[in-house]
Amino acid sequence: ALPAGVLAHTLICFFQAVTGYAGTFTAHYHGAKDPAQCVRATVQGLWLALASWPLILLQIPLGIWLMRLSGHAPDVLAAEKTYFLILMAGGVTVPLNSAIGGYFMGIGRTMVNMAANALGCSLNVVLNYAMIFGHWGCPEMGIEGAAYATLISGAITCLIQLALFSRERPVRLIGFPAVLKPDGALLRRIVRFGTPSGLQLLMDVGSFAAFIMLTGRMGEVALAASNIAFSINNLAFAPLLGFGLAASTLVGQHQGACHPEAAERAGYTGLKMGLVYMCVIGFTFVLFPKGYFELFRPKDAGFSAEELLALGRT
Repeated sequence: ALPAGVLAHTLICFFQAVTGYAGTFTAHYHGAKDPAQCVRATVQGLWLALASWPLILLQIPLGIWLMRLSGHAPDVLAAEKTYFLILMAGGVTVPLNSAIGGYFMGIGRTMVNMAANALGCSLNVVLNYAMIFGHWGCPEMGIEGAAYATLISGAITCLIQLALFSRERPVRLIGFPAVLKPDGALLRRIVRFGTPSGLQLLMDVGSFAAFIMLTGRMGEVALAASNIAFSINNLAFAPLLGFGLAASTLVGQHQGACHPEAAERAGYTGLKMGLVYMCVIGFTFVLFPKGYFELFRPKDAGFSAEELLALGRT
């Protein structure tokens, strides 16, 4: 699941970052006290997300070719292809969530994002249990079930936020026909400023994907150790993404309100918070690696826990 999932994310993340940049515009207009433009910026992000869907689908042959280059065992490759194809087919939910989530992030109502994503992730866990192992009347689908659970939960998260967005007062005042109207100038600005962010994320995630795919050439223990290590590493970098989003939102709000000094302080504060958190989580990785690896170690593996930890700890 991890190599195929990271590869799918690599091919989608550029569009996720570009559409998510609508949230930075929303923050700017919120700081300038222009709620109508907040709504328009979000809708342009949603249009960009829908436009990215065909481009995501066109990358499927590239992804399959890259998986074949990885040299993974035939049964592993077959499972990876199944997971990858399903994620890519429904990949539009990722940029859609990025765009609609950017609205509530930009206006400072981050509890909406948290609640919608908490519900979506909780549903993902429940659906994984049901669809992977065949419980509660669901067929046993294995990794295919895991992929469908991810798509369904992502779609539910998106629908929750879209429903709440449609009830916002500025949306009702403007009216849906006017809200849904594409704004070419605003679209171009979002693409212009969002593209560097998208390319940066593509290089960042792409380097991880290349490493993970190539590790499969080194044998079962190396592949398992690297997959588990990267799964654990979510604990390190996911909160940093949160700090980064919070900082960029505050920077946008302060810039919109013409307070550049406050914007600068917000950026540096986010950086300091990230450094402190990384030091704390880094110490746990050094001191308690076995506890982390035991959470993921497959019980029917052809290698021992000691072999896995010896390689995985490093």
